[in-house]
Amino acid sequence: MKHQLVLQTPLHNSLFRAVNLVKGAKASKAAIQELNPNVHIEIDSEHISSKPASFFSQFTAVFATDCPLSVLIRINKMCHENKVHFYCGDTWGFYGYSFLDLLKHTYAKIVPKGSKTETEEAVLDVLDYCPLGPALGVKVGAGLNRKINKVYILLNIMNNFREMHNHLPSPENRESELQLLKSVRSFTLQNLCCEDNKVGDEMLRCSCIWLCLW
Repeated sequence: MKHQLVLQTPLHNSLFRAVNLVKGAKASKAAIQELNPNVHIEIDSEHISSKPASFFSQFTAVFATDCPLSVLIRINKMCHENKVHFYCGDTWGFYGYSFLDLLKHTYAKIVPKGSKTETEEAVLDVLDYCPLGPALGVKVGAGLNRKINKVYILLNIMNNFREMHNHLPSPENRESELQLLKSVRSFTLQNLCCEDNKVGDEMLRCSCIWLCLW
C-alpha cells in the first residue's frame, strides 16, 4: 500500500514506476504482478498511519519501507502485540538497513554430541526478537563505540532527519541538505551518547547519492 503521488525525484530510483503523476502503488502494480502472476495484488491508497491494529492482525507478515520512523515503530508495535511478523528497511545512496521482528523464532543449531567432538546433533533453540522501538532506544555509550556498526548510527541520523524535516535528503539540493544532515548528525550522536567522529562527512555525502535508473 502507498498513498503518495509519484513525482520526478522518486522515479530516479524505481524499477517499476511509469514516468507520470499517478499513485505510486498503482503505477507499480502491473510490473510487480509480472514477477509472479500467481500472487494476487491489492492496492490500498489510504494513509498507512490511519490503519488500526485490526488491519495488520489479518496478515501473517507485514513488510514496510519508505515510512517515517514513528510510523514504523507504531506498525511494529501493533504487529508484535498481534503476533504478526514484521519486516522493514530502507536505502539511502550507498547505504541501507533491514530490520525484522519474528517474535519467538525457533531454529536448529548443530552442536557436538556428548564428549565425542567428531559427532554432532541438531538442537532446537528459541530466539526472542525485540521490536524496533526498544531496539533503537539503546544508548550506544562509550563502551560500545568501537563495536557498533556505523550504519546503525546512520540509520538513526536518516530517520531523525525525516522526522524533523518530513522528507529524506534530496539530491537536487544536495549541498544544503548536507548541512541539515550535519546538524541532525550532531543531535543524533549526542542523543546516542556516541563519539563525535563516528559518522564522517563522506558517509553523509554518500547517503545523498541516489542511483538513477531510466
